[in-house]
Amino acid sequence: MNELVLGLDGYPNGWACVALIDGEVRAAFGARTITEAVGRFPGVAAIGIDMPFALTAFGPRAVDGHARSFVRPRTSSVFSVPPGPTLAASSHAEAVTIARVHGGPAPSAQCYRLFPKIREAGEAARAGLPLYEVHPEVSFRALGGVVLARKRSWNGQRARLNLLEEAGIHLGICEGDDIPADDLLDAAIAAWSARRIVRGEALTLPATPTDQERAANMLVWY
Repeated sequence: MNELVLGLDGYPNGWACVALIDGEVRAAFGARTITEAVGRFPGVAAIGIDMPFALTAFGPRAVDGHARSFVRPRTSSVFSVPPGPTLAASSHAEAVTIARVHGGPAPSAQCYRLFPKIREAGEAARAGLPLYEVHPEVSFRALGGVVLARKRSWNGQRARLNLLEEAGIHLGICEGDDIPADDLLDAAIAAWSARRIVRGEALTLPATPTDQERAANMLVWY
């Protein structure tokens, strides 16, 4: 079985990346693009990515509501993904207008800043890369079974690191001094989810997706 997997989490300078081979950390590094990350590890079996890439043509995504329910009371950690046509907008105001025409939800300013990465992830998926959308808070909740302190707090980061280590994911020195700690932890739990995918252990939100959701991979995996 090919157990080469990647976990990716976006950060301002690109993507925080964690590579696992046979369940163990092979590298933790930053990459400017998804293509650059995959280029370091050709033949990757699954890529867990903390970025939506399967968007609706109209209306909200059901998966976002399922994810919010799963991580209660941390519902604010899951943003509502706008319809796909909003990605063509050249400003936040235009994106809001397009979203309303297409049944919303309107993107927040934070979500709008992610549009380049959402487009990049969509292009990578359409190019055939084995991308699976993950949500770090969903995965950490599944792994730990409890509500953790917020990820930017020391207690939250220590708890997440402990959970990863208990799962056999031991993070050492990261290649790149500009990657925030919380983004690297999110990339690591995305790699954990990808490892579960290749082992046939992963679950999805929604738990019983429609044929359309499964065909579009409009799911959150954990």
